[in-house]
Amino acid sequence: MNRQTAIALSQICDYYHIDIEIVRDFSEFGLYPTVIMDGETGIETKHLEKLEQIISLHRALGINKEGIDVILELRERISGLQEEVEALQNEVEKLKRQVWNVEPDELESRGLLIEIDD
Repeated sequence: MNRQTAIALSQICDYYHIDIEIVRDFSEFGLYPTVIMDGETGIETKHLEKLEQIISLHRALGINKEGIDVILELRERISGLQEEVEALQNEVEKLKRQVWNVEPDELESRGLLIEIDD
């Protein structure tokens, strides 16, 4: 059985010097899940990076939970779009190799690569 590692919210709050009610409020809002371990509320270690981002946004910029939710959603969308762009760029390079039967760098050196601006 694969058991996830979790850290108690009280330990997290001590480490980050943040009020436990704020951390609970973020969790209750749905920004990250919590687990019960040994009778205490905790967070799985796989969610710590997200919690660090949330604390940073709240502390550094004073952003509330609703704003943090929007920011995290936008970051996720941007990341997905970046992955799509990279996949499309790879596909374009693959098509160039198939059509011209050369590597993309060779197209440029042969003067066959044409850049089109909008």
